[in-house]
Parts: sequence; C-alpha cells; structure tokens
Amino acid sequence: MRATEGEKEFLYHADQDGANRRKLLPGNIIDFVQVSPTGKWVLFKAALPGTEGEPRIALLAYPVNGGSPVVISENVWLPARWSANEKFFQVTFEKETKSGKALSLSMVPVSAGSELPSLPRSGLNSADDIAAIRGAYVVQRTIPTKDMAGFAASPTLSTFAVIRTAVHRNLYRIPLPR
Repeated sequence: MRATEGEKEFLYHADQDGANRRKLLPGNIIDFVQVSPTGKWVLFKAALPGTEGEPRIALLAYPVNGGSPVVISENVWLPARWSANEKFFQVTFEKETKSGKALSLSMVPVSAGSELPSLPRSGLNSADDIAAIRGAYVVQRTIPTKDMAGFAASPTLSTFAVIRTAVHRNLYRIPLPR
C-alpha cells in the first residue's frame, strides 16, 4: 500500500485486513507501479539509492521481505510490468525508425524463482538492452499516434490490444458576479 507522510509518499506492507502495517522502504517513492504476481516484489519509481545532489529517478523493483532494490530502468517513463502469466516482464519502448517513431512491446523472460529478468547493471534503457537478453522478443510494433497510451496483453500472450485514450470535456460559461 502507498501512504503519505507530510509531503512524501512511502510504501507499506500490511495484511489483507490492514493489520501488521510496516514501512517497506526507508526512503520515499515518487510513484507506485505494480506488485508482482506472487506478491514478493514491488515495482515503483524513486530516486536511485546513493545518488548525491540532484537525485536520478529510476524504475526499481524491491523485494517485499527485505533486500536491495533492483534497477529495472533509469528511464522513468518506461512502461514495464509483469505479464499476467508470470513468465515475462512486458516492456514498451519508443524507437526512432526510418518512417518516424515506433512503439514496440517486448517480452523479457523472468528468471526461474526470482520473478525478475536477467538485467544489465543499469537496467533496461533501450531496445538494444532487451535484444541482448536471451529469450526476449518483440511481439508488437506500431507507429504511435497522439492518443495512443500503450499496449495490453492477454494472460496467454496470444492477443494484444493497443490502448488509446480520448479526453472529452464539457465547457460551460459561468457568469461571475461583478
């Protein structure tokens, strides 16, 4: 769970009934992303540990039962999450091509027993990093549009959908007293 203390946000672990609440990390987070399918890892955005001065923000995975955070990517805008079948880490990258920008959804296999892929030390920061991982593959590539928000995959990874967003607003003219 995520809770605010003053102006900072922290991650907590609690039983289903809310009892036994404990802070997972001593430091604050910027954004909560996801809990792994087994509940052993938490994915979030926060300052890289040990950065001095201007903190570098990264996408990190942290073991719920304690340990050190793992850098998933130093690209905080990287859409990444566990697949519903628990066998892959889904990662979406934007890449420059001859015909413009393209978005690609890649599947990176997780290591047996750890729920995390075998990552380069600095994490996944480009499509080339994914291409270097054994067993990783691109499943969908598309030219993005302004209303495209990403990809979604079915639990069996047999069907994919492109997520598009649309904003509709009703504007009203409200006379203000003089």
